[in-house]
Amino acid sequence: VPLSELVARSRLHAVAAALVLIPFAAFIGSIYRRCRGLEASASACFARSLLAPRDWLQLWRLNCRLASMTALASQSKDFDLEDKWVFIKACQANGIPVTPVMDMPVTLVAKDVNEEGGMGIHVLKNVMHGGQWILQEKLENCAALNKLLPKEAPLSTMRVVTGSRGALSLLGVPGKQEKAKSFCTVWRAGRAGAATDHSSVMMDLPDARKNELLGKGSSSAHWYARGLKSLGMPLSTADGANSVHPDTGVILSGCRLEGAAAAAELCERAHDTLMPTVPLAGWDVAFCPSKDKGGAGPPELVLLEANLSCNFFRGSVAWEEYGSLLDAHFAAIDVWRRR
Repeated sequence: VPLSELVARSRLHAVAAALVLIPFAAFIGSIYRRCRGLEASASACFARSLLAPRDWLQLWRLNCRLASMTALASQSKDFDLEDKWVFIKACQANGIPVTPVMDMPVTLVAKDVNEEGGMGIHVLKNVMHGGQWILQEKLENCAALNKLLPKEAPLSTMRVVTGSRGALSLLGVPGKQEKAKSFCTVWRAGRAGAATDHSSVMMDLPDARKNELLGKGSSSAHWYARGLKSLGMPLSTADGANSVHPDTGVILSGCRLEGAAAAAELCERAHDTLMPTVPLAGWDVAFCPSKDKGGAGPPELVLLEANLSCNFFRGSVAWEEYGSLLDAHFAAIDVWRRR
């Protein structure tokens, strides 16, 4: 049953959810986390969940609201860059390193080796020729990353969340335009055999601009588990509970992620250049083999995409700057709404 049917079908449903369903869920969750040793106090967890939540899902929902409400109020075209093809073209036009796109073939046909009867066939028309599919060669991790990863690991990217106040001028708030700033940085160390780094250990970088050392990590495996695969998976885990890659035994905490500072700077520059009126952007940065010195130089940094309703992936957040950004935008949106 969609959650919208339970909590947003009518005003009565919404009030009941706010006064009964959400507090009940927070109560059960706080008891569970206390019993599992994830919290020192169930009452403190319950109060935090209701009044000042900092779990990844609540923050993600908050970021989604910020993006959608700012887009509606400001009518900024910068939000068009959520479209991956529009994003790539904007990066190319502004000299921002981005994943290369294949001009040929015009149409790619992919077939399963076993399926018959017209099944298992995919016809992908290239976006460069009026289609809907962006065709790209698979990028590889640089040598420094491969030392920290298992064999057959996916492309393991760094998520950088940057914030900008550029939309405030569109919402009628006077003030000087400030440069975008990094609020959170997390490196996703991919799991063996995974297709993408959505299956990973999320290693926090508390202040990537000044220190490229990896902090503690968190798991995300239980986020995507469904059906029988969810059996045995925890319902909740503690932030920063991992320091070792589960596939290799390599201790990741304390290792240097070469290029992390440059990646954060790249994302701040891209935010200012491409989408200054978007409050928050979550950038995925690949660390590819260097083109200099036979691949022995610093990693080549490449942007994959920008997520405008972004997830912090359980990393450390610059709370004061993040909270100030939220307050300023929601206050301006409230004034706009009352006009």
